Amino acid sequence: MALRATAGPPEIDNFQMSLGMLMHDCSQSNIQRGKTWIFDHCTTPAHYDTLICFIIALSKSRPIFEDRLHLIYLINDVLFHSERRQEPWIKEALHPHLLALLRVAFHFMDANEKQKEKVAKIISIWDDKQYFDENKINALRTGIKIPPPPSSGISSVSGQHPFHFRYQSQPYFNPGVPPPPPPPPGIFPGPPPSQSISPPNPHLSPSNAQSHIRPISEPGPPGIQDQFPPGQSPSSMSMQGMIRPSVPTTPNMPPIPPPVSDKKYHELPAGLMVPAVLPEDSPYTPIHAASIRLPPHRLPPTTELLEAVDRFYEGMFIIESNLEGEDERALREKYQINLDKDGWEIGFLDDFYMDLQDQREEALA
Repeated sequence: MALRATAGPPEIDNFQMSLGMLMHDCSQSNIQRGKTWIFDHCTTPAHYDTLICFIIALSKSRPIFEDRLHLIYLINDVLFHSERRQEPWIKEALHPHLLALLRVAFHFMDANEKQKEKVAKIISIWDDKQYFDENKINALRTGIKIPPPPSSGISSVSGQHPFHFRYQSQPYFNPGVPPPPPPPPGIFPGPPPSQSISPPNPHLSPSNAQSHIRPISEPGPPGIQDQFPPGQSPSSMSMQGMIRPSVPTTPNMPPIPPPVSDKKYHELPAGLMVPAVLPEDSPYTPIHAASIRLPPHRLPPTTELLEAVDRFYEGMFIIESNLEGEDERALREKYQINLDKDGWEIGFLDDFYMDLQDQREEALA
């Protein structure tokens, strides 16, 4: 991996953890964490090529549409900051893989029209920000709507040669394990199963036993081949009787991954926290009620404090019993109150500032 030169296993594990947090919760802090890691460790076009290929593979493995969409948001943030940093080579390194990343989310099997519009809106944002020219934007908009080709066969799914699957499907004979029971009678015409599968020789090693297995593509001896239906062979019939998959799968469908909960961690059952408790941790002991002490009560105000408050309110003339029935102009004339436009009394703090000035002059003298 090209990123191994700039990021060791701890840094890559940290990036994978950041991607997991981003897919679970696409918050600004999680996007910032993933973007910061990318700009700190990806310094060449080869790094970004490896990075986008990894993100595409990760997006294909996610069974939830939002996880794939959140990975697109991360790449969108990388494009935005590459413009601010004036590093256009980052866009050029990511552009060849952007269509594949968008198609993974756009053609998700359970995606509805509203979710597809979110993916198409990303292209509109790139057009408004002028990340790419008009030809590239039109190519993305056209290519994202092309339906994916239907899968035809095993080799089209995993991209491996058919002989690889034929080799993997051959039964393995273990000399120390007895052969499995034969298939029920009446399913396949021909001789009894005891004549089709002979018990392994205990004196043969596993390698020698494997050499006695007839390949699937090799036809059987004359006479025995005619006893099976067209298209079947003794080796394929014995393989069908021996291999019993635990979960029925079809050749053109990948294995179903375990479901991923879309809830927050604090909404999950409390039993999931049990593995976090280490064996060497001290056992839980509840707090005894006798050890709980309430804070002391607030002390009543002192006489000096009450007098200071009274002196503070003396100039405000708040005497509710005397103010009832008198208008504002009568109060100003009675008490000679001069207020400014904001309602503050003019000259109310003049005495305070004069005393403060006298104290400063005495201190400097």
